[in-house]
Order: sequence, then C-alpha cells, then structure tokens
Amino acid sequence: MPLRMLFSLVLLAAMTLSTVRADDDQPPIVAAVKAQLADPAKPFTMFVKIRVKDGQEKAFEAAFTNVVANTRKEPGCLTYDLTKLAGEKPVYVVYERWKNLEALTSHAKAPYIVKLLNQLPQFAEGGPELQVGVMVAE
Repeated sequence: MPLRMLFSLVLLAAMTLSTVRADDDQPPIVAAVKAQLADPAKPFTMFVKIRVKDGQEKAFEAAFTNVVANTRKEPGCLTYDLTKLAGEKPVYVVYERWKNLEALTSHAKAPYIVKLLNQLPQFAEGGPELQVGVMVAE
C-alpha cells in the first residue's frame, strides 16, 4: 500500500476518534513523516492536500485562522501557509516547512492543532493527502 494512502487512512482514523489526545507519544502524522525522512534532524517540507465539503469553505478557513497565526510563532516552524488551489473547488493545500522532525512533533501536540484535527472531519471529504519533500539544494 503506498505510504500516502496509508497515511490518509491512519490520519482519517485518528480524526474520527471522539477526541485526539495532545499527550500521545507520536501522532500519526509524525510517524508518517518520519518514515519518509533519511535524517529527521534536517529541515523538510510537507504538502497536505485537503478536499473540503461543498459549502464548508468559510468554516474551514475560519478554523485555520488561529492555527496559522499560532503555528507561525512556533520556534521550529519555517513556513506555514494555507492555500486554496485555483480552479479546483474546494481543495486546499497546507504548505509547511519545519526545522526538523522534533519541531513537527511539538506542533502536532499543540492544543490548537489537536482542536483542528478534532474539527476536520466535519469539513473534509476523506482523509488528507500528505507529501513530504526534502531539500536537494539551497
């Protein structure tokens, strides 16, 4: 099973639980990213594609307002942007750059992320699609 599909299934299962606990040792997204990194101490990029249910765009965007502002203040966050794909309605991509896997782990346990993950099933059609990139030149 492709890792992207496996991640989607794992994250969807986590999101459909009645609560996502902030004290879990390793959130599913961290495990999925870790499996793709040769060196978890180095920076990496994540692209998280989310298909939003028709009519839920404004509520979805509103749920991200606090998340974007708080995430950008995290010491290990290099970039965190929510974008809507042009011409595709309603599909969003969260573009994230992290200093290292430890930074993502802290982020995934932040209260505003736990809250967002608990809300995501009401907005999203299916599970998010994850792609991880690593720098090849700077």
